[in-house]
Amino acid sequence: MEYRLAMLDIDGTLQHAGSWNPGAPELLDLLRTRGITVALCSGRTSASMTWLGDRVPHAAFVAANSGSTVWERVGDEWTVLAHRSLGAAQVGEIVATAEAAGIEVWAHTERDWLARERTPRVERDESFVGDTALLEDATSRDDVGKLLLLSSHPSHEPVARSLAALPGVAAVSSSEIFMDLVPEVSAAGKGGDVLVERLGIGWDEVIAIGDGENDLGMISQAGLGIAISPISVDDLAPARPGQIRHGVADTAGALSVLRASLG
Repeated sequence: MEYRLAMLDIDGTLQHAGSWNPGAPELLDLLRTRGITVALCSGRTSASMTWLGDRVPHAAFVAANSGSTVWERVGDEWTVLAHRSLGAAQVGEIVATAEAAGIEVWAHTERDWLARERTPRVERDESFVGDTALLEDATSRDDVGKLLLLSSHPSHEPVARSLAALPGVAAVSSSEIFMDLVPEVSAAGKGGDVLVERLGIGWDEVIAIGDGENDLGMISQAGLGIAISPISVDDLAPARPGQIRHGVADTAGALSVLRASLG
């Protein structure tokens, strides 16, 4: 199979706390030398992802907000290919329910990161993601592609997951404390549906590598899927005929699989 697109998660997969993991630069360089289009995919905001994309010159696309917002590099600029939003009523219900349970909530629109106040968690993320939060209430917004619920107590995760019962809403964890509430279509492929349509290819021509629950959709659909611990191939949706899947411990393991797969 000739692979034409590689979808790569950022935090945990390629980086940790803003620093590249061992094997990540070599993995990116391998894809570049093989002429495989690179898309960086993350739960991060659009500003953070385009900022990061500027630091990976051969990244042609970035998918932000766990797949809700997809950008394409055009020359020296980034242009929006797609932005999928939660409904205003859904946003209002999610925010009200979460805040009543004591859960901190951030909202990601096509371009902005909204927070009700500048908390220590906001300041910590601002320090390494290349974005700055706007202090605004998102409750009545109809352009929110992702609501991020930040757990600080064991009781918070069940509340966050229960909100996926709302029509068209998916709940996917993007870290031990982050729960992303996004449109179902976003979670299903982390933006890959937009990318394969844009490139005129099929999912069998896609490589997907990730380490989190919000990566399971793209890894499950890709022709070559690499699941990095703590997720495993057992977490993926049932495979189609011809799909290839690997589970590895870390980024260096993903690089080894990629080298063997590309020959």
